[in-house]
Amino acid sequence: MFKLLQRSPPMPPPIPATSRLREFQDYWSGIGAEGVIPGRQHIQPGDIPGLLPYILILDYTNGQYRCRLAGTAIVEGLGQELTGRVLDDELLGSAFAGWFRRLETVRRQARPLSGEENLWWLSRSYRNFHWLCLPLASDGRRVDKLLMCIDWT
Repeated sequence: MFKLLQRSPPMPPPIPATSRLREFQDYWSGIGAEGVIPGRQHIQPGDIPGLLPYILILDYTNGQYRCRLAGTAIVEGLGQELTGRVLDDELLGSAFAGWFRRLETVRRQARPLSGEENLWWLSRSYRNFHWLCLPLASDGRRVDKLLMCIDWT
């Protein structure tokens, strides 16, 4: 079991904290058509093989976020598989409300958001990580997925 503690308030980019997150944001900024929000259909995994282990794709449906894909570095870092799971208080515990607000900010405002967190385990110490969450819109306008990158520090 782990517990997420917010280390710094979420902040909008333009400059993500790590080179991995900058690469991730640069990729997202370069896909899709000018003036529209990129969609999942624009992501080509072969273009970003070094980022794939650090990526989450979250589907938004009926007021919930379900993990469509969790990269191997995320699964290893958390010690559990997230793919197919709904992000809720059962999964995230007391951190759920804060994470839900962050995800909703990205979805509703259709803009990137980033931050730095601590991940605490009851039986171990902690790890820091930086994150960047980006909107995806299948139709170019309405955000229906979130693309997230987590960089363990």
